[in-house]
Amino acid sequence: MSDLAASEDLVVEGYSDPAFWCRTFLSHWFPTPMPWVHLGILAILTRRVDFLSKYPDLEKIIEFFTYKINPKQKDSPLGHIFSHQEDGRLSMEVSRNTAIMMPRGFSKTTLVNAAILFLICYEEAEFSLYISETKTHSETQIRNIKNELETNELLIAAFGNLVGGTWRNDLIKTTTGSTIGCVGRGGQVRGKNEEGQRPLRIILDDVEDEESVSTTDQLLKTSDWFFKSVKPALPRMRKDAQIIVLGTMLSREALLPSLLNDPDWTSISFGALLPDGSPLWPEMMSLEDIAREKSSYSRLGKLNAFYMEYLSTARNTDEQKFPNRFFRWNSVPVTPILNAIAIDPAISEKQTADYCAIAVAGMQKNGKIMVHEMWAKVGATPREMIDEYFRLHKLYNCQRQGVESIAFQAALIHLLREEMFRKRYYMQEITPITHKRNNKILRVESILHPRFANGYIEFSKKFELLEEQLEDWPNGKKDLPDALAMVISLLDPFAAVAADPEKDLGEDEYEPIEKLLKMEMR
Repeated sequence: MSDLAASEDLVVEGYSDPAFWCRTFLSHWFPTPMPWVHLGILAILTRRVDFLSKYPDLEKIIEFFTYKINPKQKDSPLGHIFSHQEDGRLSMEVSRNTAIMMPRGFSKTTLVNAAILFLICYEEAEFSLYISETKTHSETQIRNIKNELETNELLIAAFGNLVGGTWRNDLIKTTTGSTIGCVGRGGQVRGKNEEGQRPLRIILDDVEDEESVSTTDQLLKTSDWFFKSVKPALPRMRKDAQIIVLGTMLSREALLPSLLNDPDWTSISFGALLPDGSPLWPEMMSLEDIAREKSSYSRLGKLNAFYMEYLSTARNTDEQKFPNRFFRWNSVPVTPILNAIAIDPAISEKQTADYCAIAVAGMQKNGKIMVHEMWAKVGATPREMIDEYFRLHKLYNCQRQGVESIAFQAALIHLLREEMFRKRYYMQEITPITHKRNNKILRVESILHPRFANGYIEFSKKFELLEEQLEDWPNGKKDLPDALAMVISLLDPFAAVAADPEKDLGEDEYEPIEKLLKMEMR
């Protein structure tokens, strides 16, 4: 086969499969196969869908490319961007306006540049406008596109010399008539046209930055510019005209989150974790990577920044139940009246499984609770749980002991009792701690929140995972706070014995629980 025939075959196959085209003509940009999430975004950017059926993760694309049918409704039912039709073909449902949120560094810009080049090569770009946070950044992306058209030998061999007469930093026109312009945020868009043609495709890529979302005035300025200048720039009579906005969560009040809540937009939001707890792009960020980053942000008191940067979520810090300011550390604890131990078992080897958690705490003579130890492990075997439970029980000479007693956990109580005879180490009666799963959040908050808020819980040392799960409550894992609430429930009957004899027990120790939990108690 001649080089010309080979090039023609690549052009034909590339037209039907943009992912194949990217891997063939831009292999230096895409050295490895595209993850399923990039395939879906590429389909949206190029408005092609049939090629997705060739790839093994099609069902994952269908499952997770969703949008809220009524975004203003918290529990809105989800619609699917991609779906199978009755005749077996794949269809794609997107509106004139599409907003896509993803974590920073997940190759959004590379996909945008590739899609623009694809449309240029197949003469479907007409007039496209690229907008980013600054004019300099926008021009950098245009320069990347120009460089491929000027120097990519395979691209030139297959599609010819596309370098046209207008070849500026902010505007290029190819020999086949495709026009690509760029501006920065706040730049002139209204009335922008080339030879009487308005832009048919406007792409906003990370158009906001930390500075532009730092004040109300800046937020309003960006919003006004978008709705008064950018959005009206599309020709209303052209049904194929489109705006695509891609970016990262920077603020609850930023432009992109506001578009995600607009029913006129097809809104897609991805975090580094999918709704089922698995990683969005494991090669970029594995579960271990995500956990490591989260712990790092938590240690610095920046957990909310982690949620925005990697999970595409802006949390309301006013509703945080266990802020870092509640935590108190005391390396010289008061002698405890008694110590207790509790275990919240979990058996699963999956990385997304719950932690097995063991908490050891003591009631001090001043009535405060000292947390001595917090042990946690995902995928712990029954043997590991039992050995650690006995080790900590001996170490702290615990007088009260409990086990969460639901489902298979009830069997653990019998195993612990049998182990007493094997180890010849005898505990008092083990208390089964029962509760209904759907009441866990209220139960833990009722036990822990008033005590933390009033300074009645102290840590003997740093418990990073416990502190992270408390600060994160109730969004992430809940196992360590649950174990802590369990062990405190074992100590509660001895609170009166530990009370200060000078203290009037008739006085309220805590603020009213309905005030702390911001709810009416009935």
